Amino acid sequence: MAPYFPFVVTSIDVESDPSKDASAIVAQYGPGAKAIMFSGKIQADLKDPDAVVLLDVQQETKEDEDGKNVHMFYGVEVPMEKFKAEIKKTGKSFFAYVHGFQTEPEDSFATCHEIQSYPDFPRTVIPVIWPSVGALKTHEYLTSDKYNKEQAITKAAGEAFSVTAELGSESEVNLALMCHSMGNRCFFSFASQQSLDPIKRFDRIFMVAADVWEEVYNTRVIEKHKWPPQISFNEWGDTGLKVVRMLKENGKVHCIHNPKDLALAGSIVENWRKRIGVFGIKAQNDRDRVHEECKEFIQDFDMSSTEESKKQADEAMANHCYQSAPCVIEYYMEHL
Repeated sequence: MAPYFPFVVTSIDVESDPSKDASAIVAQYGPGAKAIMFSGKIQADLKDPDAVVLLDVQQETKEDEDGKNVHMFYGVEVPMEKFKAEIKKTGKSFFAYVHGFQTEPEDSFATCHEIQSYPDFPRTVIPVIWPSVGALKTHEYLTSDKYNKEQAITKAAGEAFSVTAELGSESEVNLALMCHSMGNRCFFSFASQQSLDPIKRFDRIFMVAADVWEEVYNTRVIEKHKWPPQISFNEWGDTGLKVVRMLKENGKVHCIHNPKDLALAGSIVENWRKRIGVFGIKAQNDRDRVHEECKEFIQDFDMSSTEESKKQADEAMANHCYQSAPCVIEYYMEHL
């Protein structure tokens, strides 16, 4: 059966679906609703970071004239107020998944399906999709390599992430957030734009294989120290403090990491910064570097800590794509 999700957020540009009756869509979903379609091949535009909210999104896979599979997604774009009303109407709690580097929508949907279909998973999964693969429209970045292009896109996607965060600000909505790899940069790009007294939005945050600097929760980074020299270039500043302040009552940030992560080994070289998805928070905590306000809100899970989790991490692509491994889903469930 083709993957289906009742709620989806995307900053990929969507196109009108001419095969649907516009008046019938409005009659069913209300004013402002329109049938849409999208794919991962639509180009990213850094000058257009807007996101849309979608209901009843269905994936369809067809062969093109060359015999290759083409994945298309069909759903209904609705105004934000309608989306929130439908979310609340369910009476359920939610789990938003923000994917990482070079992830097509069909891959994101597959991960979400694995999590959603896990026995007794307690929340409704919301895919949050950003244009991780489609080529850039903005010419300034055409000379950069693919990874740097994606880092640029994550910053625009971070602005669009505000749509997801808006859901969590509703008092009736319990929203957990899971970001994988560079998806954490989308989230941090959003968080960096918030005040130091941000709206409480999430009851749990899971940073899985996070492609962000391991020092983002440290005092010397949050307070923007200039010494030692290796921390003088500091793109995140007080973002780590803003993240923990966005947690609702009894909320935690969970750093799920793997010391053998091969993908993040490349990121360390590219960014000249160790990644929290490799080292977690423990090493910084042991050196008494973590900001006092952050300490009680951050929890580590090392994928090498048990034989079973180590085995599942080793089986994941590049020891990195373990966000829907059974032991990790069970970790989410334990802490939701």
